[in-house]
Amino acid sequence: MQSDRAKQFLPFDSLKGFKEMLLLAEKTKENRKDLLEDECNLLNQMILKLEKNMNVTVGYYYNIEYIKTSGIIKKIDFIYRKIYLLDSIINFDDIIYIEIN
Repeated sequence: MQSDRAKQFLPFDSLKGFKEMLLLAEKTKENRKDLLEDECNLLNQMILKLEKNMNVTVGYYYNIEYIKTSGIIKKIDFIYRKIYLLDSIINFDDIIYIEIN
């Protein structure tokens, strides 16, 4: 009887996902950086050197911030300009640097 009474006081999340949305809104938005022409050329050369199954670290702009992720390249799509890692898909235009590990 006592445990049934305690259940009514358990926290209830009536708005699923609302807390996550608030945390995202609290983050300071980073503006996308424009690369210089030389940086773009170096990045393009690096992308052309990439091959399937290479282990890389990629810094890229996602949503409102810059993210750094590492992983093995599953696929490189030059038509749609995307790199497919095992756990993420990155647009060429969002990349600011690539390191081959």
